[in-house]
Amino acid sequence: MGILRFARVYLVPDLFKVKASVGFSVFLLLLTTFSQIASIEAARSLIQVLQIKLAGAVPTGFAAVLMERYHLTDSLLFLYCAVVAVILPLITYLFMYARDITLENMSIKITRLFQDRIYSQALGMPYATFRSFRVPALVKRINYDVNQIRRLVLDVGMFRIADVIVLTGVLIYLALLDPILTVIAMLTLGLYVVVAWISARMAAERIRQVDVSREEIVGYAQESFERFLDIRANLREKYESGRFSDITHRAAGRRKRFAVVLLLDKCLTNFLSAVGPVTVMVAGGVLVMRGTIPLETLMAFVAATSMLYGPVDKLSAIPMDLKELQVSINNMEDIFRCPAEEDRVPPAETPGPADAQQFLSIRDLDFEFPDARRRFRFRKLDIAEKERVALVGPSGSGKTTLLLLLFRVYGNYSGGIYFQGKEISTIPLAALRSRMALMLQDSYIFADTIAKNVGYGAPDRRELSYDEIMPALEKAGLAAEVMRMPKGPDTLLDHMGTNISGGQRRRLCLSRAVVKEPKLLLLDEPLTGVPPMEVEAIIDALTQEKLDTALIISTHQGEILKSMDRIIVLNVLSDDDGYTTTVIEAAGTHDHLLKTSSFYRKHFGDGDSAPSPPAGGKDARQEG
Repeated sequence: MGILRFARVYLVPDLFKVKASVGFSVFLLLLTTFSQIASIEAARSLIQVLQIKLAGAVPTGFAAVLMERYHLTDSLLFLYCAVVAVILPLITYLFMYARDITLENMSIKITRLFQDRIYSQALGMPYATFRSFRVPALVKRINYDVNQIRRLVLDVGMFRIADVIVLTGVLIYLALLDPILTVIAMLTLGLYVVVAWISARMAAERIRQVDVSREEIVGYAQESFERFLDIRANLREKYESGRFSDITHRAAGRRKRFAVVLLLDKCLTNFLSAVGPVTVMVAGGVLVMRGTIPLETLMAFVAATSMLYGPVDKLSAIPMDLKELQVSINNMEDIFRCPAEEDRVPPAETPGPADAQQFLSIRDLDFEFPDARRRFRFRKLDIAEKERVALVGPSGSGKTTLLLLLFRVYGNYSGGIYFQGKEISTIPLAALRSRMALMLQDSYIFADTIAKNVGYGAPDRRELSYDEIMPALEKAGLAAEVMRMPKGPDTLLDHMGTNISGGQRRRLCLSRAVVKEPKLLLLDEPLTGVPPMEVEAIIDALTQEKLDTALIISTHQGEILKSMDRIIVLNVLSDDDGYTTTVIEAAGTHDHLLKTSSFYRKHFGDGDSAPSPPAGGKDARQEG
């Protein structure tokens, strides 16, 4: 997307929200330009007064108006012009300060609005799209790239509009002083634009490479710090430092090449800013010696010309700024181009087939990860209301994927998933997920109170009272332990709940899931990371009648299986086309599967209550 279209689509609506500030800023811009030109004219009059006093010159312009209107003597006129020449720059910079403060506050508000919007856009992505982004890159785009909006609004937008207004006002003033010198000044200024355009063209690819290096450094540093203990446990400090050094070495090379272009641009523009006034002075000196213009006019012209090079220098940097901003805009466009999860248009509501009227039914479900060459085919599965079902199978067989399909995290499937008689794609997401709860294997514990952690799962994001939190803790089998803590539900937890046990962390996440009283509870590896002495407490919490919900649990642990009403065995088939396909191999109770499924008997027999994750095989059978 081009920068102009980007600004029109994403920034102009926000500018209308601060239109009062924009209008006030434009008014201050005009006042600043007028006071700057008035300052030059006051200085010119001051020089003219000296000419009048020392050489008997004829007064013109501002000095002539003052002498004629107020009948001032030469000395009083000199004093009057001196006071005005001192006060006007002070007034000018006060106007400039007020202008800059107004623009800065406006840009901060617009940047905040944009940052909130792009964060919400990232949260609203479909999960499959979110996985295509690297988290460090998303963080960098929400932070660094969004803050480039400030540069777009201020450095390329409002401040440069201010420079154009100043430039226009000064050029009009110069044209009134002497048209010939004005043409000479504009020719030297035109070289600025040519140099800036050439430099920006040379820097374009280098700017993109520098941004890539920035993302590489941020991404690698974040990921390696998250693996801090793994690095230390495997004595990989030197190896990781070497890899990071390689990345920074490449980044330094890219920055050097970019710096060459920047410094060349700086040297050329500085040269032009030095040569320009000298050229005007030489040409003006010829005109003064010929008697075409008075000396004070030339001096005023040179002073006004020096005012041009500041704005022109900043305007000449716009091509380079636009190249840098284009990189950030492209990064943010990657996020804005992603359709929101809610944007999918569901088909019209139609009842499921006659044989799919159970509480939860799957019929001829096909799903595929294209990049991973993995398929999932579930021909028929029915789950009754309040039934407790476990999913078991090899590591990577798709237990978690099935839970995410049921929760409609993945939506690009064929076939049907029917929940309470309706295909889930016809149920609004908010309505569907308000009736389900999903507890992931790595559910997060916030550095906050127990009550706040439980309340994070509250329906409609409302604040929960203790009378609502305690039943959820009770269902998770955690209420008694929480009440024995010094501050009860107000006990403050450390980051990731490191000041409570692994079993308590899992049950706290369970209480967060059940606090909205779902009809279907989806649990991914609820016993992972739980000490053996706490496993029974979690099993008791999951199998108690007062939980009052259907359960689907994916697990590798055998301890919980005897308590389930039914167990679904998944397995992985290797196909001739290079794909792997997950299928339902068998289904039944624990005792039934011990008799009928060799896979289940091998890994979950009585002598193997806590097996290591098994691997799938081509000889697996599809049953049930």
